[in-house]
Amino acid sequence: MNNILEEIRHVRQSLLELISHLDSICRHIDFLLGRSQVVLHGTELKRKVDAAVELLRRKCGNGRVTVLFSGGHDSTVALTLAVLAGLRNFRVLFIEVTGNTDWHNVQYVYKMCEKLGVLDQLVHAKRRDIDFWTALKKWGIPIPFYARWCLNEFKISQVRKYSGYLVITGVRRSESPRRGSLQFVDRILEHRQIAVNPVLDWTDEDIHDFMREYGIPENPCYDLFGHSGNCMFCPYYGKSIIEKTLRDPHWREKIVRGLLEANIRGKYGRQIAQRWLDIAKKYVNSQNNI
Repeated sequence: MNNILEEIRHVRQSLLELISHLDSICRHIDFLLGRSQVVLHGTELKRKVDAAVELLRRKCGNGRVTVLFSGGHDSTVALTLAVLAGLRNFRVLFIEVTGNTDWHNVQYVYKMCEKLGVLDQLVHAKRRDIDFWTALKKWGIPIPFYARWCLNEFKISQVRKYSGYLVITGVRRSESPRRGSLQFVDRILEHRQIAVNPVLDWTDEDIHDFMREYGIPENPCYDLFGHSGNCMFCPYYGKSIIEKTLRDPHWREKIVRGLLEANIRGKYGRQIAQRWLDIAKKYVNSQNNI
């Protein structure tokens, strides 16, 4: 009798797993059927899409792989390409920078994963022992190319913890001169991983055309702040993005307070902090808050 009950439980569990898998497939089909193919047909973008899908099938089709998804344009396209490639055995890793990620960014990540049928594969990671602003007090302003502790402490640590040796990224060469030598399959020394970069040679126009033709909604943070909202304070941002970010009263107060309380060291750290504080003054001079 016990053996029969155990067999029934096993069959029930198998059926539940099958139903879950079929539901995921149906969501994938809904997405694929809903995409437009008119503009892509015969274009350079179609060639890039086909090449990206083939790359993902060839390099990621048989192994455990993790898609790094921040909610930004590029990683959104990379995730969509993984779905188009029919990859099944993959994890979606979203890393929230504790205290420095806007809730619209988090909401968008969940909605996109649901739309693409991969919500069950989503891992939402973040540090719980320290937040960004406490770290800012401790380590000072992150300095690009020199002391960018925010990347190591809040991103790379979580990538190492929740992903295997193979990751799919939305990295593009055109984003930075330092990425000019990257390959479609490359080694990430700081992650100790192999990265597959399906949109490496894509342009900004390619990214936006793909999202439009495949009916991918844009992260609302781009309209609100000029960036993905995954990192609200970032030393890389230029004047226009800083201005747009600081228009939001919640983030303006949080960023200004964080910078005033930060342990700021060195010339570049002071320059970065002062640039943000000077722009913030335009919005709060009347209240004499700075």
